[in-house]
Amino acid sequence: MNLPSFVRAMDIDGDILAADLRAKPRALLDLWQGWRTGDAGPPRKSAIDPVELARARLMPDIWLIVLLPDGRFQFSLSGENLNALFNTTLRGKTVEETFDPATAAFANQRYRRIICDEVAEFSRGPVTCDGKPSYYAYRLILPLVTDDGASRFAIGVAESEEFNPLADPDGERRYFFDEIIMTPVGRIGI
Repeated sequence: MNLPSFVRAMDIDGDILAADLRAKPRALLDLWQGWRTGDAGPPRKSAIDPVELARARLMPDIWLIVLLPDGRFQFSLSGENLNALFNTTLRGKTVEETFDPATAAFANQRYRRIICDEVAEFSRGPVTCDGKPSYYAYRLILPLVTDDGASRFAIGVAESEEFNPLADPDGERRYFFDEIIMTPVGRIGI
């Protein structure tokens, strides 16, 4: 995978368990592990328990991506905090409708690898709005499969440290990655 200029470091065979996951990504990883069956693959999307997500206080920060038949990726769920950051709901929007072209192209590469290659991804880095630092995000994105085992979904969570509130919620956002770690799902013990 070619790294764009806004990515400082990427380890495509790393160990997300050694990363600074923070509370929300760690909570999602723990739930995701509990949804898995004995085959060590990704859990079924139907195994997701919204009550568990709510009890873990993850719902406002969760998103769900689906791989569409035409190969694009679409948000099928977006939590309140994500919607507030984007000043709109992401639900029903494609990656191309959500991000600038360079970020969308890189996001599509990552989602394709997460879903099709069944890897977990942890990333961290600052987000700017109109060139000013806005917040620092810690993200975890994990693959999910259909009931018949087809790789079609990813669930993600973000935990943010705010630098400055977004002065203009519609301002131009830029995403930077200090670190991206991808780990094949089979290497994450159950």
